[in-house]
Amino acid sequence: MMFKMFTILDQWFRYFINTLRWGYRWAMAFVHALVLVALLTVTTMLPFPITVMQHYHHFSQVQKYWFPTYLRAEFSPRGGSVYRVLVVEDANKEPWIANAENVLPGATRTAEGETVPFVLAPKEQQEGKRLVLLPAAFQDNAYVWNSLRNEVYNGKSIAEIGKFCFSPFGNLGIRVTVKRGNGVCHEQQ
Repeated sequence: MMFKMFTILDQWFRYFINTLRWGYRWAMAFVHALVLVALLTVTTMLPFPITVMQHYHHFSQVQKYWFPTYLRAEFSPRGGSVYRVLVVEDANKEPWIANAENVLPGATRTAEGETVPFVLAPKEQQEGKRLVLLPAAFQDNAYVWNSLRNEVYNGKSIAEIGKFCFSPFGNLGIRVTVKRGNGVCHEQQ
């Protein structure tokens, strides 16, 4: 499919260039240079998402739940977006983002009849807190991103999560990612 498309584009490009009486060799060299730059860009950027997905495998359930929201909040070009936020509310209706200390894997039905893949931790239940899925509302992306980074991802941004674990040029050592009990990845040399 790609070859056919390139052949069609190549024929159209030859006609266009010959019509304008440009040099075909110069124009094709320019097209080949653009393709080369695109391929180099893709090959140099590809390790980042691969590394992030390797770390995703070691995330806790709460971190996996929040990851799409975290990505959207960090990379959204707009100032804000509409989010449904899972929070823990105390008796004074003071909400904060649910994290691994507040919730455990399980199933909780919300007032709207939806199922949330977590239950409130026993300690939180004893203190009279409750798990609430807030209705969709406009939130500032920077606020959501900072809250998730600090509460769920232990202060790590996605760029820090996507750091390479192998550094053959720096000190000729290998960095190994080790999963700790709390689901956070640490690097050891």
